[in-house]
Amino acid sequence: MKKRKSLKKVVTLVLATVMVVAPVISSKPLNAYAESAENNLTVSENNGLDASSRTAARVIDTFTPKQTKVNTKYTVLYTWKVKKYTTDTVWAVYNFSDGTTAERNIETLGRTATTTISGTDVYNTNKPMKSVTLQIRTSKNVVCTKRTELVVSNSEPVIYANDKTIQQGEWFNPYAGVSAWDAEDGNLTHMVAVVKNNVNTNVPGTYYVTYEVTDSDGNTVQKTITVTVQGKETSGTITPNIYTLGESYITGTYTGDVAYADLYINGVKVDTGGSFNNGYFSYAVNSNLITSSTTQVYLAAYDKNGKLLDRKSVPICAKGYGAIIPNEYHMGSSEITGTYTGDVSYAELYVNGSYVSRGGSFANGYFTYWIDKNLVKSVTTPMSLIAYDKNGKVLNNPIIFITDK
Repeated sequence: MKKRKSLKKVVTLVLATVMVVAPVISSKPLNAYAESAENNLTVSENNGLDASSRTAARVIDTFTPKQTKVNTKYTVLYTWKVKKYTTDTVWAVYNFSDGTTAERNIETLGRTATTTISGTDVYNTNKPMKSVTLQIRTSKNVVCTKRTELVVSNSEPVIYANDKTIQQGEWFNPYAGVSAWDAEDGNLTHMVAVVKNNVNTNVPGTYYVTYEVTDSDGNTVQKTITVTVQGKETSGTITPNIYTLGESYITGTYTGDVAYADLYINGVKVDTGGSFNNGYFSYAVNSNLITSSTTQVYLAAYDKNGKLLDRKSVPICAKGYGAIIPNEYHMGSSEITGTYTGDVSYAELYVNGSYVSRGGSFANGYFTYWIDKNLVKSVTTPMSLIAYDKNGKVLNNPIIFITDK
């Protein structure tokens, strides 16, 4: 009897030990949904992976659709990027404002394992869209989904018009080269209106033109451009004759577009005017203002719009004597040239009011005078010649005008 009790205890102990080490079987199916904390997306169908692997394997990363309207057409455009299994497909579901929907497969790829892919979707329609949903699908389920609400873009129109420069008297069409575009309505060039235009092509100056356009949504924009009217390119010269002390007129010839002149005596402007006809001019002068042959007198010639065309010294001499008439001096030249009359024998050169040299070659009514080409630094440098006869009598003292052309 004692041996039987001992055997029963052993069996009971063995059975208890077996129950403790037996495995616990979970009642949760392997294809249950798992939550993606990173993307807040639901993932199903494990494809043989555990829940954490499934979450990392399927992700909608980039998805930013926008909707625009051109005339009566709507366009949805966006780029997308997802991480998925190669057996999965990417779908777009279009939800229209009238409650209808449409969908299409925007990508299918046939490799193994997981992959990151991207693309661009363009969808054109005749009615506005309320939202777009991007989905990653298996053959059985939607495993990732993301939706974006849409609005119709309502941009202001843009007027394309540039500042213009035209010549005096030129025909001006304010609409030439002007256009307008609206993101929703398209080409609005035919709707552009000129609401301000003060351009006068007959008078040089700066003017303004203002354009306006309104799109179908009531957005109105304006744009103002500057129109510059340039004066016609004019030119001309003036050549005074020798003025003899005591005369009441300075006379001479002119070319081109000279219309009037300013008279300067010893650097001071004393008058504006003159009569210019058929290439000849006369200019009334108070003879009491020109008292000697060394008085510095010159005329500045202008076109009708006040553009300076030429400046020339007026050669002055006493009756029975002579005068020197210098040409313009070109900076960098080694010679001053010109003409002379009467008894001119030699000359003295003055620069910046200081004596420089004496000499010159005078023959047959023409002269040349050597000058250091580095002496004159600017077109505004004061420079003149004093002409003498052989006995040292001063005959005249003309200004030499300088040019860098």
